[in-house]
Amino acid sequence: PMTAINARPAAFSRRVLHFVCTSLFALLLIFAGAHSNAQTLDSSGNEYILGFNPNTIPDASLELHLTSHTDTFVTVEYPVNNPGFSTTVFVAENGNTVVRLPDSAHSGGTNLVRVFAENDFVVYMVNRAYQSSDAALAIPLDALGTEYIVTTYTDGSSPTQFTVYATEDNTTVTVSPSSNLSTSGGSVAAGAPCDFNLDR
Repeated sequence: PMTAINARPAAFSRRVLHFVCTSLFALLLIFAGAHSNAQTLDSSGNEYILGFNPNTIPDASLELHLTSHTDTFVTVEYPVNNPGFSTTVFVAENGNTVVRLPDSAHSGGTNLVRVFAENDFVVYMVNRAYQSSDAALAIPLDALGTEYIVTTYTDGSSPTQFTVYATEDNTTVTVSPSSNLSTSGGSVAAGAPCDFNLDR
């Protein structure tokens, strides 16, 4: 098959090229200005408060995997408001340090974990058990927001779960479920927003 090619005068091509380049440059300036005014959020921070969902496997082990772009010492405290477990570990630049948490840290509720350091670092949460391992990237306090969407699934034999906790006292959290919920304080019907008043 033959392809038809329409020839255009050189002046027309230069005008089109000039228009395209000018437009791209203008868009670049707009995006650069918007980026400079926006807060940069990432997964690296110097303080985290973490919660683990209960695992249905009794011997699940809970681990924190810590990494950083610079050498730093990281302190892990559990539970957050009255630590009975506390350790400080060294995290080498671009290295990985693993902290094993007490088994009771997976029971949720008031059993939150605080992790902090002078320098920014990243935390990966690991809930390890045979045929029931989970992992998550933790969000530092300075990147937390006020609105989240929880996506869940069920395999038909066990319910799904999520944990809601506050990093500051006197926090009111509204949960608007799309299906019936069972909570530590009772049941919540689908489509009925429910408020929870939480302290750190």
